Amino acid sequence: MSRTYSDPEATLGRISWVDSARGLSVIAIVLFHVVLWDYHDIPGAENPPLSGFWSFQNGLMGSIRIPMLLLLSGMLASKKIRRGFGASGVYVNIFTNAYFYFLWLGIYGAFFLFTTGDLPHRITGVRDFALNLVLPDTTLWYIFALVVFVPVLAVCRQVPAWCVLATLVIVFIAMHAWSESPAMWTRLPGSMIFFALGVYGARWLSQMTQKVRLWHLLVLLMVPPMALFVHGRVNVEVIQGALGLVVQLSFAALALAVVIKMGDLKIIRRLGQTIGRRTLAIYVLHALFLYIWLLFGQSQVGTEFREAVFGSAFWGSLYPMLVTFMILGLSLTVHWLVSGTRFRFLFVAPPVVSRVGRWLETRAVREDRPFRGGSA
Repeated sequence: MSRTYSDPEATLGRISWVDSARGLSVIAIVLFHVVLWDYHDIPGAENPPLSGFWSFQNGLMGSIRIPMLLLLSGMLASKKIRRGFGASGVYVNIFTNAYFYFLWLGIYGAFFLFTTGDLPHRITGVRDFALNLVLPDTTLWYIFALVVFVPVLAVCRQVPAWCVLATLVIVFIAMHAWSESPAMWTRLPGSMIFFALGVYGARWLSQMTQKVRLWHLLVLLMVPPMALFVHGRVNVEVIQGALGLVVQLSFAALALAVVIKMGDLKIIRRLGQTIGRRTLAIYVLHALFLYIWLLFGQSQVGTEFREAVFGSAFWGSLYPMLVTFMILGLSLTVHWLVSGTRFRFLFVAPPVVSRVGRWLETRAVREDRPFRGGSA
């Protein structure tokens, strides 16, 4: 008898624009890493006409990509979290995300074991790998965050929403003011505010298609420059942290509003949905493909290739976008190739994961009391 695999995302129910927004987020993540890890380190990359634009957009994407993805993830997990640890799917969600984190951490570890060269977030040995099991320091930190955020908010489901959000705002500001560590795991406490806003604001977010107006876009366009203007003139870490939160939230809201408006264009909507429904595959694969590309760039052939590319102002200007499209195409191709094969466990959790989660739900002794957090 053949085993059937369940896709946890397929059962969540989708609003038409959600996949498009997720697609935009993951494209932004890939482009951000291409510019940060590759483009900025290439000799001559500052010469093409668009070099300043790529630096600017990376600063912009840094304020959009993860906040928007966390908002959407919180929105999709909202119903499960509000119902608690009973027969709601919280345990299934936790175990599914944990499964993907540990699986792909093992794949990343194997990749680093068999490769050499200077690569971002390299896992350097057994000790480093063991630390990553509990303190993520690779791009997989986002999946680890979901493993943590879901149960924490499920535990807090009877705490008023304003209390939870106020606490997380304080945590965000504190991390901005006093955390100087570059380790990826240090992003977890500060990032939780965006996930929580998605959980508590799920009802409002789901109705955005009826609420977004042109004047909303204009207002959201004005907020970040004003906040950044004040940010640059106030040398108080706490205030700068609060303004940073305002900037990231307004950028994320603006991006969502733009996605909703762009959804009126059929081709844009279909492209976004195609990518958005394969977010996991692109997210976990993009770093590996970019690592391979970086190793190629460190070779003699790769060096000559890049010199030829940046010898042309046109191709040099388009380089980040071309590499991004290449990585997206490779990731989607791998997802397509393994779908329906014995390797589908790479992107779809096997039945045993869901069974363990459901077994724990039936064993849960916690009362499933009504959620009083409301909507923020």
